[in-house]
Amino acid sequence: MPQDLAGALKLLTEFEPATLGDQEAQRRAINAIDTAIDARQTRILLSQSSIAPLQWIVVIVLTVLTLFSIAAVHIERPVTMAINLFIFTTAIAACLFLLIANDRPFGVGGYSVEPMAYCAGGGILLGSKGWVAKSAGAAGRGSA
Repeated sequence: MPQDLAGALKLLTEFEPATLGDQEAQRRAINAIDTAIDARQTRILLSQSSIAPLQWIVVIVLTVLTLFSIAAVHIERPVTMAINLFIFTTAIAACLFLLIANDRPFGVGGYSVEPMAYCAGGGILLGSKGWVAKSAGAAGRGSA
């Protein structure tokens, strides 16, 4: 749990509400912090998920079998076979690209997304390539 959320939760639980309105505000604030903690844990778990190697093997084997089936069905019509193989191969390539891109979004290798820290002062995003201005008025160094 991040220190900020833990500190806020500790302060809220130590607070002694004087009125019913204070009690309701305390209850809602604690619920909001609990929701934020649960959402953070869910994002962490999802970022660590990946497609198992066996699933990749199954996808590749099924792709090859389907390509052979298309070729066998259209063996006597080479133009039709070529068109169908091209269409199916293009569709499979798009699907494989999406699977690779979403396999491990924060993982090593392939396509990955680097987390960027938000700097509260001036609306500046801090990334690996330097400062990136969030708004037109903010000055920046580097580009993304």
